Amino acid sequence: DSDPDLHLDSDPDLHLDRLPAVTSGGGSGRTRLASCGHRPHPFSAGAQGLHFNVMSGRRSATRDRLRVAFYLDSPEVGGAELFLRSLLGSLDRRIEPRLLAVDEAVAREVGSSRPGLDTVLVPPVRGRGDVRHLSAHSRALRQLGADVVHVNQRHVWVGQYGWLAARLARLPAVGVVHGVFPHASESQRILSITLAHGVDRFVGVSHFAADAIEAMLKVPRRRVVTIPNGVAGVAGVADGAVVPVAERDPRLVAVVGRLAPEKGVDVLLAALSAVPGCDLVVVGDGPERTRLEEQAVALGQAGRVRFVGWRSDPWALRPAPSVVVVPSRRDAAPLVVLEAMQRALPVVASNVGGIGELVGADTGVLVQPDDATALAAALRSLLDQPARLVAMGRRAAERAKAEFGLEAMAQRYTDLYHEVAGRPLAGGRVAPPEGAPAMGGWARRVPAPPGSA
Repeated sequence: DSDPDLHLDSDPDLHLDRLPAVTSGGGSGRTRLASCGHRPHPFSAGAQGLHFNVMSGRRSATRDRLRVAFYLDSPEVGGAELFLRSLLGSLDRRIEPRLLAVDEAVAREVGSSRPGLDTVLVPPVRGRGDVRHLSAHSRALRQLGADVVHVNQRHVWVGQYGWLAARLARLPAVGVVHGVFPHASESQRILSITLAHGVDRFVGVSHFAADAIEAMLKVPRRRVVTIPNGVAGVAGVADGAVVPVAERDPRLVAVVGRLAPEKGVDVLLAALSAVPGCDLVVVGDGPERTRLEEQAVALGQAGRVRFVGWRSDPWALRPAPSVVVVPSRRDAAPLVVLEAMQRALPVVASNVGGIGELVGADTGVLVQPDDATALAAALRSLLDQPARLVAMGRRAAERAKAEFGLEAMAQRYTDLYHEVAGRPLAGGRVAPPEGAPAMGGWARRVPAPPGSA
């Protein structure tokens, strides 16, 4: 609140009409962005392209549906964005979603699960002193007529401009945190801690993430909730044959995700040298791709490793793998773990963050991060026991279906939005009902110790 660059006490419109317009793209068919000096332009991201829509920005306390603005300032698609795509596609008629994004390609991907989704593109905020673009974000939220703002955060140290835009628009905010790691910039850490006190609720996607949010952002426990990620139902889960065994390569493993240092794909490549006869398919893209490709060549693995890039449906690849590896150095609760489990594929993963809350001894193997030797031993053990692989996959699919369903996740978010907006649903709640499993059924509000704030 004390940062002089943010001018919290000034006119909330911040003299928008005096500021320049911003556009995106080139040639005909350019998408007009919401700019600092112009009214935001909404579009729906449907299969036929971007269509500008006219919509009311008026908020109404008597409107049947709750209008939630989903704030997305990510420049690329990763697990957090795929989570939001799933959530948007699963919310029922009680929620009227709107999407505010800074990148058109990301907006298209995230909005693809909900045809006709009204979306506004805004210029990204370039730093604490970028009052012009911050004010455009705040004004866009007001013009969307939102009742609640959902700030989708790739990790705990991003999203603060979404929190602040919601505050300037005088709207309640929910920050949903997908990743946790220490922050190198002390000034950014202090800014995040300061602004976090204006956020109504934080959601951690695992108990680990929820506890870290409380500790890192120094917010009261009563404002932190755990809502585990969910995945949509897939035909064939019941009998563990989502990917028929005949279509799986018994010596093929896969890693799926953004190719970044924290994902530990370099550790997997090192481990592969000690797993004879095993091939690897790398699904995803990111800043580390070139370096990883060079590493594979240097290790003499060029014929054993395939980099196939980003795929909207990585599970459609054939032949399919028999094991999915998640060698992360840090992670909260990666969606790929649940997607693999649901498709009856065992997971070998680093025991970091909240991964241990998802993978059990009967559904996969956990190893220490950055330990190529342990990772290689786990892979050799599983690949040498095909019957064990199939049994593990069946149990993984059963657990994913029972404890991590997409509809249940969407219901928890719906309850939370209504609570934060001051319009709780009849019977809605975010605490677990009597007898609910610890990680299976309901969002968990992190309990406060006696005497805590």
